[in-house]
Amino acid sequence: MLLPLVVGITLVTFVLMNVIPGDPTISLMDPKRGQLDPQAAERIRQRWGLNDPAYLQYLKFLFNAVRGDLGFSFRFNQPVTRIILERFPATLELGLAALVIATAVGVPGGIAAAVRQGGWLDASLMGFCVAGVSMPVFWLGLLLMYLFAVKLGVLPAGGYGSPSFLVLPSLTLGLSSMAMLSRMTRSAMLEVLRQDYIRTARSKGLAERVVVYKHALRNALVPMVTVMGVQAGWLLTGAVITENVFGWPGVGRLLVDCIGQRDLPVVQGCVLFTVGMFALVNLVVDVLYAYIDPRIRLGR
Repeated sequence: MLLPLVVGITLVTFVLMNVIPGDPTISLMDPKRGQLDPQAAERIRQRWGLNDPAYLQYLKFLFNAVRGDLGFSFRFNQPVTRIILERFPATLELGLAALVIATAVGVPGGIAAAVRQGGWLDASLMGFCVAGVSMPVFWLGLLLMYLFAVKLGVLPAGGYGSPSFLVLPSLTLGLSSMAMLSRMTRSAMLEVLRQDYIRTARSKGLAERVVVYKHALRNALVPMVTVMGVQAGWLLTGAVITENVFGWPGVGRLLVDCIGQRDLPVVQGCVLFTVGMFALVNLVVDVLYAYIDPRIRLGR
C-alpha cells in the first residue's frame, strides 16, 4: 500500500498548490524592479515548464522522483533534495528529543497510573494527560516561551544552536505525545492486569515488580508500540507548527515558507519526503509486532 499512498498524497498536494491563487513567477522576479516583466515571466515559465499542462507537470515530477530527482527550487535555485537534506537534521534532532521526553515520561506514568488505579496519582496523571492532549501546540509554545524566556530568562525564546535552544521546542512538541502515550499505556496495562495469568503469577508469590514489568508490560507492548510508532512518525515529520513558533530551521518551517512562495517543487519534495518517513516508521512498527508477540506471524 506504500506506492498508492505516496502517489495519492503527492497528487492531492499538487492539485491544492495549483488551485491557490497567485503566479509563482512573481517570486522569481527581481523585487527591486517593482513590477512583473511579461517577457521575463514568459522565459521563466518556459524554463521551469510552467506552461505545460498540469497533468504533464505532475507526471514529470513522478518520473523524476522515481530516479531520486525532486527537481529544482524556484526560490533557492538549488536541487530540492539537497535543500531537504540540509534541513532534515534539525527536524530529526527536534523529533528525537521530543520522542525521548514522551517515552521517558509517558510510559512510566501510564504504568504507575494503572498499578494505582483509582488513587490520587492516577487521577492527577490522567488530568494532566487530558490537558496535554487538549492544549494547542502553538498556545503551549507561547506559554513556555513567555514563562521561561521572558519572565525567568533561563532559556532562549527561539533559534537554533546550543542544546539550550532545544529545550522549549522539544517540550512543546513532546507534551501531546507524552499524554497520548501515557493514556494508551494505562489502558493496555489495565487490560492485561485483569487477566488470569497475572492473578496466577501473584498467587505464586512473585514480587509485584516482576509481575508488572516482566509479565504484564511484555503483553501490553503491542498497543503501546503502535501508538509510539504513530507518534514517532508524527514527531519526525509533523513538527510544522512548533518549528514556526520557535524559528527552528527544519523541514516543517521550510514547507510553510515555500507554500507562501508557491515553490511547488520544494512543497512536493517535502510532502514526498515526510510521507516516506512516516510510512517507513510504521513499517518498522509492523515488523516489531512479530518480535514482541510470538503469536503474530505472517500467514498464508
